[in-house]
Amino acid sequence: MFTSEVPRQLLEDSRARLILGATTLVYLLLYLVALGDLSFDGTLRAFDGWLVPRADDIWTRARVPFQFEAIGVVELPLAIWLVSPLNLLTGLALGTLAGLQLALTRVALLCTRSCGIRPPVGLLAALPALLAGHACCVPALFMLLGLQVTATMITLVSIMIPLAFLLLAIGAGVTWRYAHRRCREAYA
Repeated sequence: MFTSEVPRQLLEDSRARLILGATTLVYLLLYLVALGDLSFDGTLRAFDGWLVPRADDIWTRARVPFQFEAIGVVELPLAIWLVSPLNLLTGLALGTLAGLQLALTRVALLCTRSCGIRPPVGLLAALPALLAGHACCVPALFMLLGLQVTATMITLVSIMIPLAFLLLAIGAGVTWRYAHRRCREAYA
């Protein structure tokens, strides 16, 4: 099932690598903002940072399901970042899955063009990434907007993050198979 053509295309195509990296970074930043770990306040300040006392004891403590306590603070010129390694790891994993799916969509699109198939058909493979990517952030954004559904949304967050992982993983697998099939047809 897994051929060396799809990973080779991912590694050789600079735009696919750019899509993967940019999507991962943007997703991570949006995830951290949605959780409240990253906030932009417009205050120009010097770089500074510190760890909280007993950081080694609290870094795995959950605030709510799948959102963890910060163990440090990093002050940036226009932002403050509450450093939570597990939140960072979760956002990075979700962002990588979304980025991988979009990069695989590009590979599938390139292989589809090589086969002479209309490119919009290949773009349909990106739809699961766009839909699944919102699963973890939309409830957090509702809470930030102050809607009166906060209690319901807090309950939903506990299932949305695992659901986002599941949907993104399934979507990446389906897109991988689609890219594999299109590349196999193109290079056969």
